[in-house]
Amino acid sequence: MKVCLASCRNYARPVLDPVVHHLFREVLDSPVAGCRVLIKPNFISRQNSSLSCTHPALIRAACTFFLQTGNRIIIGDSPAFGTAQSVASSLNLKAYLQESPVTLTSLTTGQPRPLPFGGTMLLAHEALQADLIVNIPKLKAHKQMRISGAVKNLFGCVIGLRKAVMHARYGDKDNRFEQALLSIGSHLPQTLTLVDGIRTMHCTGPIHGQPYDLNLLAAGMSPGAVDTALYTLLGLTPEQVPLWRESCRQGLPGTKTSEIHFSGLKPEAFWPNRFHIPDSLAPVSFHPLQLAKSIIKRVIAGTKETP
Repeated sequence: MKVCLASCRNYARPVLDPVVHHLFREVLDSPVAGCRVLIKPNFISRQNSSLSCTHPALIRAACTFFLQTGNRIIIGDSPAFGTAQSVASSLNLKAYLQESPVTLTSLTTGQPRPLPFGGTMLLAHEALQADLIVNIPKLKAHKQMRISGAVKNLFGCVIGLRKAVMHARYGDKDNRFEQALLSIGSHLPQTLTLVDGIRTMHCTGPIHGQPYDLNLLAAGMSPGAVDTALYTLLGLTPEQVPLWRESCRQGLPGTKTSEIHFSGLKPEAFWPNRFHIPDSLAPVSFHPLQLAKSIIKRVIAGTKETP
C-alpha cells in the first residue's frame, strides 16, 4: 500500500498546489476524467474553524487538479454543528474558489448501509453516488479518539444527527463504535486521502486544541494505511489509539507499517517531539442528556447561520 509523505511549510498557492498535485499523481493508479468527485473536507464547526477545519487552500488545490480533466465536483460534509455552507462561510471558502464550477452542499440525505454487528447507518447519498471521494482530513488530537485522521474524517459521510445517535447507541458497547467507524470505508467508492498536516491541532480537540506546525502533507488510496503512517510518525502505539487498536484486532490491510510503501519522505523525516496528545480519553458514548444537548446545539447553530 502506497503512502506519500511530503513537506510543505505553508498554504500559499505557489508552494501548496504543486505539492498537492504531485501527491495526487503519485497515488492515483490512473487519471480521473469525466467523473463525479466528492471532496470531503473536515467542516466540524464554525467554532475555531481556522484551526479545527481543513484549510480552504487545500480544497482549492484539489478542485483545481480535478477540474483540469473535466470532472464534476461537489464539496460536501455533515458538520457536527450547523451546515457545510455556514462553515465554508467562516473559512471564506468562496474567495478561494472564486468562480470555480463546483457545488457546495451539506450531506443531509442518506441511504442505509449495514453495520458489522447488526443494524444500519445512514450514509450520504452524495458519497455513495460519487465515482471518487477526495477525503481531506485535518490532523488533530482528539479528546475521545486521541487522534483524528483519515478514517475518522469519513464519519462525516454519516448524515446529520445520526452521528450523535451512533455515539449514544454504540459508544459504551465494547468496541462497537470503532467497528462502525472502520466499516464506513467498505461501503464507499474509491477514496483518495489528502491529510492537512501543515498546521495541525494538538493537546486536545477536535475543536478547541492548540496549533502545531508539523509542515506535513500525506496522501494515499487507503485511509487506514494513511492513518498508520501518521500514528507511526507521531510515535504512537496501537494501545494508545482506539481505531488503530481495533484495526490490529481485525487484521485490516495497512495496519502494519511493514505493509506500507512510502513514496517520498519516510515518517522519520518528521520530528513532532512537541506534539501533545490527551493523557486520558473522554467517554465516546453520548448519554441521553448529552444527546439532547447535542440536538439543541445543532438547532441553535442552524438558527445563527449567515445566509
